[in-house]
Amino acid sequence: DMGAMLYFQSGQLFHPVFSGVDPSGTGITGGRPDRFRNGNLPPAQRTLDRWFDIGAFAIPAENRGSFGTSARNVLEGPGLKVHHLNLMKRFRIKDRTELQLFFNFFKAFNHPGFAVPQSDLSDPLSVGRVTSTRFTLEQKSSSRTVLAQVRLQF
Repeated sequence: DMGAMLYFQSGQLFHPVFSGVDPSGTGITGGRPDRFRNGNLPPAQRTLDRWFDIGAFAIPAENRGSFGTSARNVLEGPGLKVHHLNLMKRFRIKDRTELQLFFNFFKAFNHPGFAVPQSDLSDPLSVGRVTSTRFTLEQKSSSRTVLAQVRLQF
């Protein structure tokens, strides 16, 4: 017997931020930047080193009397594709005795599930870069896992 469980998820929404500047003059440093255009790159242009257009955002000037113009969750992170497979083979030993072998392959094709990119505009060396993976719901690891089981039924 063979089975599969597949699930696909679109990218998690996020927004850029900045730190160290008080544009509103209220004593609150950091927040959302100014937005000039859509910061989402077309899928064919997205890479792990440049996931979104950082030129679409700018840190507001100090003490200008207002907050940044960007809304929340205006960018889309990497999606998720997960394939789990399982195999089972039964061997009859006698009339009422059966040996069963189970093999479960979690993340069978080992596609990485990337986390959202770094989004702090105050850190120009890492902003827009995807630097980590995320775990799937049922796993504590982002890599392939194989589980083998043997069952003797009598």
